[in-house]
Order: sequence, then structure tokens, then C-alpha cells
Amino acid sequence: MGMTHLITFSDVSIVPKFSSVPSPDSVSLATNRVGLPYTTIPVMATNVVSASECRTAKDFIRYGGQAYLSKIGSSIEESVSSFENATLPGFDLRSPAVSIGLGYLELERAEALRDAGATTFIVDSNNGATMTTVNQVTQLRQILGKDFGIIVGNFSTGNSIEEFLERVVGPVDGFKIGNICGPLGENEWVNLPQLSALIDCRHAIHSRGLIMIADGNINSVSDFCKSIAAGAHMATIDVKSSLSLPCLEKGLRGSLSMVGAYNIEEYHRLAEFVVVSQASSLEAGAHNSGKKL
Repeated sequence: MGMTHLITFSDVSIVPKFSSVPSPDSVSLATNRVGLPYTTIPVMATNVVSASECRTAKDFIRYGGQAYLSKIGSSIEESVSSFENATLPGFDLRSPAVSIGLGYLELERAEALRDAGATTFIVDSNNGATMTTVNQVTQLRQILGKDFGIIVGNFSTGNSIEEFLERVVGPVDGFKIGNICGPLGENEWVNLPQLSALIDCRHAIHSRGLIMIADGNINSVSDFCKSIAAGAHMATIDVKSSLSLPCLEKGLRGSLSMVGAYNIEEYHRLAEFVVVSQASSLEAGAHNSGKKL
């Protein structure tokens, strides 16, 4: 049995480089990829269910981010209502993504949400690397046709993504990378640290021009910047998170400018990680956690 050294967000720093970027305000954080709604900051609110959370989702979209609506405990009618409540008039290219589970009922949910105007569908499973998920995505693509985005999650390794793509029929637009244990933490010992999972999945996704979403475990501005540096086109934060969008934006703009990147694609190419000791981390400090005061 092999053993691989894995790293977490707190194990690394991003290496600063010579930069021709005049200021953080000179960079673009926009994400405009097929299968994903247009954003001007690559952050997505998740676990959106209630009416108040739908209002928060609207705030994310107004600010330039995105949201995806959870199906947890929701009937099809409630899902459609949540989608309509979280959609902003005049923001057609930024309508929220919607979550779809496994099984025939979830295909009916997808049809109803498509008819309500949804364009991006996230197939949510604790472990997306299964034949059950392959079959669900194949059927979903047949129902939706080619003009809708399909993101599949969750995955933790590049090999599992390769095997999924070998089996699924029809195109997918991207993958959600993150914790694959259950919602109550069951099987939490079968898992990878978030940063290691992003790095491991990056080639399988980027080499095909697909979307990578970092799902969860973003607890600070530093984690957010490192998840994007690792190759993510978007990172999710809980809709109830105390992290503020202005702090996330400021931190990411500063991070891009410090490595000489004018946009997210350049950041993916230029950002490098260096492993740091605990003493180094303490010396560097965390000047701004991004927490709301």
C-alpha cells in the first residue's frame, strides 16, 4: 500500500514574483466560461435554501459573484420557487446554478428548473466517481440537450475524473472538487485535503478546457486565493459564511498583482506554492482573515 504526502491550505504560501501590474485595481477577476454563468469575482454562495438565503444569493450576484441553490429537503415546486426568488431581473447571464441529485425524481426536478429558466445544473453527490452518477449525468444531458451547462461533483482525484469521462455519454462542462464524505461527516476518513485534491484534479480538467470549482473548506481569504491559484475557476463559500465579498475580492486582486497576473488564467499559470514550516506561518501572520467585524 502506497503513501502520498498531502498538503492543506495552511501548509503552503504563494511565491511572490516580479510584477508589471500597476495596482490590484488593474487586474480582472472575471470568469466567462461555457457552462458557467458570467461572474466578475470567482465566488459562489452555496447551501441556498430559505427565502433569506435567496436574498443573500441575490446580493452575491449583484456584487458579481454567483450562487447555487441546494435541493436539500426541497420539493420540486420549492426548488422552482427558490430559483425564481434568487433570480434578478436583467441579469439573464447570471441566473443562479441549481443543484440536482441522483434518481428519476431529480431528472424531473431538472426539467422543471430548465423550464423556469435555469441554465447551469450541478449534479451533487458525495462521491461523483460512481456509475450511478455516470448514468444520471448521461440521462440529464439527453434531457437538457447541448445548450445547458452541467457540472458534476464531488471528486478528489484526477484519476477518478478520467474514469468518469471514459464512461459518461455526452459532454460535461466541469467538475466540483472537494470533501466527499457525507453531510454528517460519515466516512470522513476516506478523503483528501482540499488543496491536494485541487492540485491532483487540475490536469484532468484543464487539459480538456473544462471548469474546476473548489467546493468548501474555504475559511479565510488566504484559503480562497490559494484555491484559485491551484486552478479553480470558482470557489464556493457557505451562504452563512462570515467572509465578506469585498475582503475576498481585495485579497484575490492583491494576490494576482503580487505574482504578475492580470487575470485568472494568468494567475493559474504564474502562481507557485512553497511549503512552509509552522514557524514560517507564524512569522508571516494573517493580517486580514476576511471576517466581517
